[in-house]
Amino acid sequence: GIPRNTMEFEREWKQYCSSVSNILNYLCLPMNASAKDISNCNSKNTSTNLFLSNLPQNLRIEPEYFYQTICKVEIDSTIMGAIIKAMEYFLSSCLLFDNDNDIDNAVDDDDIDKRSVKSDNSNRKKYLLFFIYRWISSLTKCGRFSLSSEFITKDERKCLSSILDILESNCKLYNTDNGNDDCDGIASNNTETGFNRD
Repeated sequence: GIPRNTMEFEREWKQYCSSVSNILNYLCLPMNASAKDISNCNSKNTSTNLFLSNLPQNLRIEPEYFYQTICKVEIDSTIMGAIIKAMEYFLSSCLLFDNDNDIDNAVDDDDIDKRSVKSDNSNRKKYLLFFIYRWISSLTKCGRFSLSSEFITKDERKCLSSILDILESNCKLYNTDNGNDDCDGIASNNTETGFNRD
C-alpha cells in the first residue's frame, strides 16, 4: 500500500532511497506499482533516461498527497534536502535537449521527423518541469516547513537556487496548461510560505 503517515514513509525511505537515482525511482513509481517495483527502487542499474521516457501520469505518491497526508505534521530536513538534490539532478537531465539546435544535431534526418521530435520534446519538458514544480512546491506546504528549511545544507540550498532559477524562467511554459497562476510562489521572502533564496 501507499504510506499513510510519516513513520511509514520514513521506513520505505530508509529502505529504498539511499542515492539520488534511488530517490527518483521511488518518487516516480506509478500508482499501480507492485511490491517488486518498489523493492527495485534501490537498483544500481538505474538510467536517467528511464525517468525521461517513463514518468507516469499517475504517481504512487503524488506531491499533493505527500504534504496533505504523509508530512502534514512535519517534514524531516534531511528528506527535504535529499528531495531537493534529486529534483535538481532530474532537472539537469530533463534539459539535455534544451533547444531545437540540440535536437537538430542529435537526430539523424533519415531516421526520425525532427518536427515530431521537437514537439514531443516540448511536451515532455512541460510535463517534467511541472512534476518538479509540484514536488518543490509541496515541500513548502509540509508541516514545520519553516523550521526544517533552516537546516538544509549549503549544497542543497545551491541546488534549490538552481531549480528556482529554471522554474521561474520557464514558468509560462509549464503553467499554461496546468492552471497555475503563481509562478514564483515557492520562492518567497516569507519563510512561512516559501523558500528563502538567501
